[in-house]
Amino acid sequence: MVETNSPFPRQSFIDGVIVSMAKVKVSAATRAVLLLLLLRSDFNSPTVTIGKPRLVDLTGFTMPTVKEALKRLKGLGVLTVIANKKGGRSRAPTYHIAPYQKGGENFPPFLCDEPSEKGGGRGRK
Repeated sequence: MVETNSPFPRQSFIDGVIVSMAKVKVSAATRAVLLLLLLRSDFNSPTVTIGKPRLVDLTGFTMPTVKEALKRLKGLGVLTVIANKKGGRSRAPTYHIAPYQKGGENFPPFLCDEPSEKGGGRGRK
């Protein structure tokens, strides 16, 4: 058994994020991206530094699918970009991961009624 002096209980945190998302209506791709982010997160903090091209490589999803998943997770307050917001070559963004909280402190109040997975707007009528 490996002992650590870390104040960050990693497994409990990962379980908490997964359980908090259990009843949220999101696509399987969004869940897969979240799980990958959790698995690749830092051992001692709820952060992960990873670029979209790497997420595409690791998940096998297309770039638009990965971008939509990240957008959805950010909209739910589960992901927050804390460094390198614009990304770019050799500058992957760093994300802070937090459990989903409907109406909680990390959740924008204007999104409390869980937005649908699909965007609205420019479709045909």
